[in-house]
Amino acid sequence: MATNAELQAEIAELKKRLALTEQAAQPSSEEEKKAAEAEKYLNEEVTIRLFKDGEKYKVDLVLVLNGVTVVIKRGIPQRIKRKYANLIELAQIQDIVALDAIKKAEDTYKADNDRFI
Repeated sequence: MATNAELQAEIAELKKRLALTEQAAQPSSEEEKKAAEAEKYLNEEVTIRLFKDGEKYKVDLVLVLNGVTVVIKRGIPQRIKRKYANLIELAQIQDIVALDAIKKAEDTYKADNDRFI
């Protein structure tokens, strides 16, 4: 059986090893630190609630990001990683831009059509 002094020495050695391991795990360059911070930020959980109406927006939303599939239920608040919330926001922005482009094309077509009638 080990004595108290031997156990204390072993604990001290393990603490030194742990400190060295943690030090080695720390990002060494500024870019690695920024990448680690960005990864941490994107993996934070946020609460969202998707609109549900029983018609067009009744089916759960399926997201796929980097090969990972996430299903988000509509109509109830849920905690999801920020990177998935950002993906939803970007999709909404794309929808708005697409609708604006369609509206502009329709207006141009209508104006051109009215000129020739």
